[in-house]
Amino acid sequence: EERTLLIPNKAGSFEITKLKGSRISFYSHNDVPILIDTNSKGSLLPTVFGLWLVPNQLLTLHINPGALPYLLNGAELMAPGVRCTIETLPDFEENQPVAIAFPSGVAVAVGTFLVSSKEAKRNQLKGRLVHIEHILGDYLFTLAWKTSSSPHCSLPEELEPLRGDLHLPPRADVIEPEIEEKEDENEEHENGEVEGNKEEQIEEVSSELMDKWFDETFLQALKTSLQSEELPITGSVLYSLHMLPNRPKGSKLDLKNSSYKKLGKFLQSKAKEGLITCKSAGNGELQITKVNTDHQLYIEFEPYSVKKTSDNDPGNDNLDENKEYFKITKLYRPTGKLFDIFRCVNESSSKSDCYIRKDAVKILWDYVSMKELSKSGAKSVSLDSILASAIFKGQKNEGDSVSKEQLGTQFISALQENFHIARGHEEGNMIKGKLTPIESKQERRGGKKYVTRVKGLETYILSPKDIAKDLRKRFSVST
Repeated sequence: EERTLLIPNKAGSFEITKLKGSRISFYSHNDVPILIDTNSKGSLLPTVFGLWLVPNQLLTLHINPGALPYLLNGAELMAPGVRCTIETLPDFEENQPVAIAFPSGVAVAVGTFLVSSKEAKRNQLKGRLVHIEHILGDYLFTLAWKTSSSPHCSLPEELEPLRGDLHLPPRADVIEPEIEEKEDENEEHENGEVEGNKEEQIEEVSSELMDKWFDETFLQALKTSLQSEELPITGSVLYSLHMLPNRPKGSKLDLKNSSYKKLGKFLQSKAKEGLITCKSAGNGELQITKVNTDHQLYIEFEPYSVKKTSDNDPGNDNLDENKEYFKITKLYRPTGKLFDIFRCVNESSSKSDCYIRKDAVKILWDYVSMKELSKSGAKSVSLDSILASAIFKGQKNEGDSVSKEQLGTQFISALQENFHIARGHEEGNMIKGKLTPIESKQERRGGKKYVTRVKGLETYILSPKDIAKDLRKRFSVST
């Protein structure tokens, strides 16, 4: 099946086109450039379109997204731009063809190695590594983009955010291929029902619903996928690695069908909301430098389940279904004079009660309303004796006026942090104060023997015995 996507059954079905003023020619099938000959000597390489159809044709190197702008400007791929170490560098020979791909696995260029893997290792992964023969946005790509009606010449969803950087002309009208396979039609009739045209359903999605999908996916990515050590991260990488795999079930993200139109505008809107901090990364791309985990939207968002599968690991198809439930919830507890505010609003309150941020802030504004400390629509609050002493601790006096934003922020910081940790079907742990991370420490134990001590597993409801048993299997060590 993969072969028929690239090579027609009859040799005459190939259309060969030679570019004027050059030695370059390319071979097309069904209006898609599949192969390219860069020197008229029959040294054929797959195009990026061919690699999108059948990804595993060549050895593939994954690059850091920051290297792509240099490649688009005609530079050769330097070794430091590759996402691998000397130990993980694959074996290859000089002049061997290679596919260049984003971390998501989607090809962006094709080239040939300038050195062998042995020489690259001797050079400590420094210097030139790959000569680029064909890349997104070059003459061949642009020609296919503006003339081919095949959907296979459109940008994959993962690369859609790069469209602005490629400066592409208007896309040719895309014609979806007709399905002529009778077996599929028979199967539909046997089932008794024919599914609706999914493409038509996608086209009917309103911009409001698309914006909602983007907002939900963005929060899901920030809260469940993106790690703090990955910051700063460019918008295109966040979109490819964290947003697309975390979109709601049954949805398809399409920037063109949203009110944002471009990824940069979407990220700028989130920066204006205070959810993230961005800065320019050059070439029209934005870089996310900080995520505001104290933002109300971040705190109140409840992640949804996402079924993830990996093409590289077929055995993990049911990974999410079998994965044990685990959640850490940040809670707040009133101490000292702060409890008077909670008891005033709810007489049945207990000093041991904990609240999520949303409920704690609501109690504050209920108290302000009960005491008539702020006029309707006003942006400031007049402090009474309890607010002044409990929240500002003498820095403000009774009768002083503060903004609602300042009062809310100061109120939350004055509450005691607590964390509820739940795993599986167990009741969970309640931790007072800040969480202590799991600590791993290597110690020398006579001669050349080392032992690794791990502390703090119980806090996260992890059994040291079970972890030790698992580590014995994974690393073939004694515990």
